[in-house]
Amino acid sequence: GLDAWLTEQQQSLRALLAWLRNRQEWGLKILVDRAVLAQRVATYSETLRDLRVQIEGKSQGAAYFLVRRIQELTVEEVERVSFTLADEVHRSLAGQSVAALLNALPSEDVEPEVQAVLNSAYLVADAQVAVLQRAVDAFAVEHAINGFRFQLTGPWPAYNFVAMASVAEEYSDGE
Repeated sequence: GLDAWLTEQQQSLRALLAWLRNRQEWGLKILVDRAVLAQRVATYSETLRDLRVQIEGKSQGAAYFLVRRIQELTVEEVERVSFTLADEVHRSLAGQSVAALLNALPSEDVEPEVQAVLNSAYLVADAQVAVLQRAVDAFAVEHAINGFRFQLTGPWPAYNFVAMASVAEEYSDGE
């Protein structure tokens, strides 16, 4: 059965191997410490600053509802900032890659208060690896203050991209 399958798939497998030649898979996870980002959001969000000012002089009941609103808005802003950054990073790295994909995020926190906001894979030409690594390093430095951690791993065999045999057939000329 294996011999028959290999014979049947020979052309597709050759095309796939040609497409993968001189390319590496790299994985990237972005984690955010929500508590750190919440503190940062509190310093630059005008809406949150305004609500904190409104608390002064309010009755205990009114202040309670404002505090709850601040908490809700902070959670929303942390999520918005986190996933906006994840989208920005993914678009940037995908633009430097032969192929890119998003993998599922874990359903639970990685650590207490630490959430994964990006779990991605990139198929990168050997000559572009250093460019990709520098881009990730730049994002990591820029966003560390907001509680983001970038975990770039690789090179890996192109596990995430071998299912792309139909795409590889388009590149069977060995691009």
